[in-house]
Formats: sequence, C-alpha cells, structure tokens
Amino acid sequence: MTGFRGMAAVALLFALAVFARPASAGDAASLHLIGFSDDDRYFAFVQYGQTDGLGAGYADLFVIDNSDNSWADGSPVRVLMDEATVHRMEQDGSLDDAATIALDQVLDDGASVLAQYGIGGDRPGITLATRTLYDTAPADQLDFTVRPLSPVRPSEPALQIGLSQRAYDGAVEACVFDYHEPMLYALTLSTQEDQITLSNSDTIPASRGCPLGYRLHSVIVSPYGTGQTALVVLTAMTQPGFEGPDNRFLADGTMLDNLWAF
Repeated sequence: MTGFRGMAAVALLFALAVFARPASAGDAASLHLIGFSDDDRYFAFVQYGQTDGLGAGYADLFVIDNSDNSWADGSPVRVLMDEATVHRMEQDGSLDDAATIALDQVLDDGASVLAQYGIGGDRPGITLATRTLYDTAPADQLDFTVRPLSPVRPSEPALQIGLSQRAYDGAVEACVFDYHEPMLYALTLSTQEDQITLSNSDTIPASRGCPLGYRLHSVIVSPYGTGQTALVVLTAMTQPGFEGPDNRFLADGTMLDNLWAF
C-alpha cells in the first residue's frame, strides 16, 4: 500500500507539473491602470511584460480620449529593452525584473504626457466587471450593474458589453505567416432600453499588428461626477508571438449621459 501511495503521489506531482506549464510559450502583458483625467475626458493605462524568446522588458503607456475614442496626442509612449541590455541583465541576474523596470521607465518617460492631460493617478475609477485570460466563461459578453450588489440588494438592472468578431479580408502587413486570418471586432453597450455601438472598425491599424482574436477583459467607469460618465472597455487581443500566441490590450472609451440612472 505504501508503494502504491508513493507511486500515486509521484503521478500527481507529474500531472501538476504538466498542467502548470502553459500550452504555448507566448507572453501575456500585465496591466497597470493609471486612471482618469480631472475632467474624465482621458484615461491612461500601461501594458507591460517581457517578450517571449529574448525576454526583453517592454511597456506601452496609452492615453485614450474618451470624447472620440482615439489616442490622445503624444500617446502611446513605448519602452522596449534592446538586446545588449537584456544580455547585461542576464549576466548580473536582474532579467527577472525586466518587466517592472520597463514599467517604471515608461511612467517616467510619459510623465509629461500624463501631466498634459491632467492625469495624476488619483482617479482610478471603478472596475464594474472583469474577466481574466484564464476565465473559462464566454469571452464575448460582460454583464454588470452600476450599483453594488449585496444580500440585501441581490439584483439591479443589468447592462451588457457585447463583443463580436469577423474576419478581415484585406492585407495586413504584420500577418506574414499563414497562422490565422486577421480579425476585426465590434463592441456594443446594451441597456434595458437601448443598444449603443462603442467601436466598429472596418480596418486594422498598423499599431494592432496581426490580431488573431479578442476577449473582453474589463469595464471601468469614472464615478467622480463631472457631468457625463466616462466608460472604458479593455479588450485582450491575441497576436502571433515568437514562441506562441501573445496577448496585448486595446481600450475603447466613451462619454455617456445618465449612466447611473440605468
């Protein structure tokens, strides 16, 4: 019996080791949310991590203009470590810190851009719904309310962010391999009475690379009462990577009237 238990324990440890490894070795960016500007018109965040393959630290700081769902002037601010820096960090044993070093660098480089738009990091907003890359729930909708739920108030009128995808039939320069057809996406916000289109593009900008698919990630709003309510949807985007699929983030912002009345 002791031998059987020992063999079972070894088998269990082996299984855990196998399932603990990702199926592919692409990299998934982390998020650092900075928040809204004083007037809620702008929202800033950083995606950062280490590239698959070389392991270079990278960080991209984005400022979104919620009034027209576009990048603000001066955005994005990008940091990407060169190969010489990576080799030096490998030698001194600091490569594991490459992602946080890149994050600190892009926040320093982008300080003037954040100041220009009145983004001080003191208005982070409220995350009303989120779905991680590891969540097995459907990735094409996020249901949420604008008021906290509790045992004494177990239900509220629900809103929904919907994601739809369709193949892009044009040429995309970044799609150099016959890996998967590039994809477009559209976002909608559904209330009890209406549906609003938040994003629906017919083209793929060069900044998006070769998008293979999308997952809803989170819904963030500004509760600070400056009139209209700023709402930002973060969407995870999959791209081809050096060692496997990579994940990056897109942001769509809008200004809404009477969100808290829903």
